[in-house]
Amino acid sequence: MESISVFDIIKVGIGPSSSHTMGPWEASLAFVAYMKSLGKIETVKNFEVNLYGSLAKTGKGHGTDFAIVLGLAGLDYKVEDTDALGIIYQQILETKKIKFGGGNEIDFLYENIHFEGHIALDFHPNGMKLTAILEDDTRIEKTYFSVGGGFVIE
Repeated sequence: MESISVFDIIKVGIGPSSSHTMGPWEASLAFVAYMKSLGKIETVKNFEVNLYGSLAKTGKGHGTDFAIVLGLAGLDYKVEDTDALGIIYQQILETKKIKFGGGNEIDFLYENIHFEGHIALDFHPNGMKLTAILEDDTRIEKTYFSVGGGFVIE
């Protein structure tokens, strides 16, 4: 069994909610790392995000969309200048372009973030599915759960 320290539980993060901001951000970073591990990061042409249950119901107000977009851009709130993150997010929204995983620039459609508050996944109310769509239309997806305190599990 994995143990955690008090420093894992009490931490400085970003957003009004660790489970709705830090957790989704961590999930996005984990998804980007997974795509890199597969050697597929440069072949991503688009992506979709499905937020379920509680994440979908309060996602916009708690910055879930903000966190996921910046995480998918390969930006980490733990090392980035947090004052610049809002500017970067606005640039992504305005230009409709994102550097997926910090790599190739692809089209960004905010409409590809689906807030599905009427659907709750069995394991936990803070569920999200991240899907990368590759140049050959292959879809690679992972489901994550933000279980509180910025912790994420698959």
